[in-house]
Amino acid sequence: MTISIKASPNIPWQKKLAPIIAEGLKKRNMSYNINGTKGTPLLLGPNLHKQHEVEPFLQVNRYFIGTKPNAVHETVAISWNGFNGMGQFNIDMINEDRLWKFISPSDIKEWQTGEDYLLCDQVDNGRSTNSLQQWKNTIKVPYRSRNHITRNPPPLVDDLKNVKAALTFNSTVGIECLLHGVPVVAYDYGNPLYPFVGHTIHDIVYPDRIKVFTLLANCQYTYDEIAEGHWFQRLYEPRDKRLHEYTEKI
Repeated sequence: MTISIKASPNIPWQKKLAPIIAEGLKKRNMSYNINGTKGTPLLLGPNLHKQHEVEPFLQVNRYFIGTKPNAVHETVAISWNGFNGMGQFNIDMINEDRLWKFISPSDIKEWQTGEDYLLCDQVDNGRSTNSLQQWKNTIKVPYRSRNHITRNPPPLVDDLKNVKAALTFNSTVGIECLLHGVPVVAYDYGNPLYPFVGHTIHDIVYPDRIKVFTLLANCQYTYDEIAEGHWFQRLYEPRDKRLHEYTEKI
């Protein structure tokens, strides 16, 4: 197999990560190229390389969970044939201790109680049959909105005060809400929390967060691990169901 790394030279993190991926593949004796024309595409980021989203392809996207510096700045999730809830992460084998590489136990706050609903106004419409507005039209209770990150919202912890549940479409923001002790409603299959939480305001779920976070931690890799090619040990082929297809609530 040849891996064709698709990276924009104009986006700093992609420019930095592409040769790190190449280094790891070389250590695994894998054939690769950067922005070549042949090979299985490995796409850095979810939007600039959509023309290459023809299965089979590999997807590199934002990390799922982390508070430690290496998790925030030098960790990404990698999957087959999609990202977030649509990706195949090959998490059939779980390292139960991996979560603590990215967070500390004290980062998981006690469940909080509240009266408000907070709708997180973040979405990737390009890979959903639904739209954010269609979803909003189905919500029949009052809610507060949290602006998209590009509109400079306040710190999330401030927006979560007195919140009963966070309403999320397919953004990863719900993972941080769970860390803060706020239950999450996940509407779209593309939401990485979809199989573990409720899907409507009438189905508020309190999952075993350590189990959820541990599973998500097994979907992501640090740049140091990528430089050693460790991700390829798990993702040498697509063999697992998509993340949203995990049917049992944790």
